[in-house]
Amino acid sequence: MPARGIPVNQAACSLRELVDKRRRRRGGGFAIVVGLSLTVLISFAALAIDVSYLRLVDAQVQNATDAAAHAGVSQLDGTDEGLDLARSAAIEVAAMNLVAGDPLVLTDDQVVFGVWDTDVGTFTASDDPSEVNALDIQGSVADVSALVRGAAGWTGTVGASAATTAMQFWDGASEVDCYLPVVLPICLMDEYGTEEIMEVDLVFAPSTADNVGWGRGEGTPNANFVKSQVADCTQDGPLSTDDTVGMHEGVTTPGFKAIESAIEGSTTTWDTSTWGSLPEPMEGSTVASSAYGNTLEGPIPIVQHCDDSSFTGTAEVEGFTWAVIFDVVAKGSASEKNIRVRIDTQNLHDFGTEIGGTDYGVQAATAVIVR
Repeated sequence: MPARGIPVNQAACSLRELVDKRRRRRGGGFAIVVGLSLTVLISFAALAIDVSYLRLVDAQVQNATDAAAHAGVSQLDGTDEGLDLARSAAIEVAAMNLVAGDPLVLTDDQVVFGVWDTDVGTFTASDDPSEVNALDIQGSVADVSALVRGAAGWTGTVGASAATTAMQFWDGASEVDCYLPVVLPICLMDEYGTEEIMEVDLVFAPSTADNVGWGRGEGTPNANFVKSQVADCTQDGPLSTDDTVGMHEGVTTPGFKAIESAIEGSTTTWDTSTWGSLPEPMEGSTVASSAYGNTLEGPIPIVQHCDDSSFTGTAEVEGFTWAVIFDVVAKGSASEKNIRVRIDTQNLHDFGTEIGGTDYGVQAATAVIVR
């Protein structure tokens, strides 16, 4: 009789089934491990991306509030209208800056006016336009939508915010990058004072008049310098208080011609609210009648010089004031050629690179971030 047992083909089939079951169990385990690992990896990736994104948004909010503060504080002028203009400017500039892809929207309550005490470094809220010299902006976005928040399974909202306080400086400039090649002797400031001198026509000649002269930092203001400095007031580099200025009173026809051309091509005009009615042209004025009333404007140095009858030699810069050249005679004899200047010592002009000079109407900056 044949031996009893499991047929060979049946045994082989059972062995394959056993192996397949083990493989399926092992494959299922791998799938679970891989699935859990992917979830963890996606969560960490989401966290890393979100953190970087939120940092970017924080920087965007800070940049937007900084820009808004600078824009707002530049409008402060001691009046209620100035406060309104400052708030509007801050809100408008904030909206020009994108935060998380959208404009930063400021409400009226987020623009707070006040007084910055430079001695103790504190900001006190105030609505009195006569004392307000600073504003504080609290910029924020309530919900920053994370890039992969849903994939990570997170809920809720995440915001971003930034605060900027900017104050207005009322000190004069101690350095300017741009200056017209004209100097004013401090003796005239002492004689007239900062208000009365705004009514005086300062002229280049004759020497017995209330006159100005040519000036150049650390050099001689020859004809080529005057011409090039009128064309580009930055070409000679910065000029600072205590720098030495070379002075000259000689007639330079190219310089007069350059001033005449600059006036005729200028986009600035005579300000009647500052100086009153525009004076009649000088006899022999070479400024085109259609351009009379245009002005060539910029800061000029006030020099430690008290002999207004002579502009030779050198002198130290005491400070800067705002000059407006509005008429020129560029033809005729040397005694006939002339320029006519008014200065503005009462209105502050944002024209300078450093704060700290005597205040003659030119300031170095309208605002600085203090917090």
